[in-house]
Amino acid sequence: MFSNKISKLFLSNLNSFAMIINVNLSSRNFGSFAFAKNLDEGLKVAKSESKPVMLIVHKAFCGACRILIPKLAASDEIKKLSDNFVMVNAYNGEDPNSNDYAPDGAYVPRIVFIRSDGVTLTQVKNASIKGDENKYYYQTSEDVAKSMKLAMQLNNKVKSNLSVPILKIE
Repeated sequence: MFSNKISKLFLSNLNSFAMIINVNLSSRNFGSFAFAKNLDEGLKVAKSESKPVMLIVHKAFCGACRILIPKLAASDEIKKLSDNFVMVNAYNGEDPNSNDYAPDGAYVPRIVFIRSDGVTLTQVKNASIKGDENKYYYQTSEDVAKSMKLAMQLNNKVKSNLSVPILKIE
């Protein structure tokens, strides 16, 4: 009976896992994190699993990226929170072409959060940044974790506002 439940759970999640993981063995300095193959696949998984997307845009030549990425990879809090997200690692030219994912410019590193319905959460930005420029630039894993928590709250708010049709039994 127990193994039957495990089999059902495995089969029900197989499609989502297949879409999520095309693991890049080099992991681009993120260790054991699991990333969607690309943003399009990540958005599909996010919708099917009702999870927000965490889009990390960085480049090899970027000094700030080379400092931030290992901090994120080493953070136990980020690892734990990442289970509640579809993670997308846009590296070296893989960044999306839409301005929706670069609300205040196409700089790197940049972390943008997207609701499970595909809407960019422009209000989720680095609270430590003052002013109107580079609001999605992060220097610490603590600031990223704060934004992750806010993105989860906002995504959950959208999920709870979804209307469920009520059937009347006569």
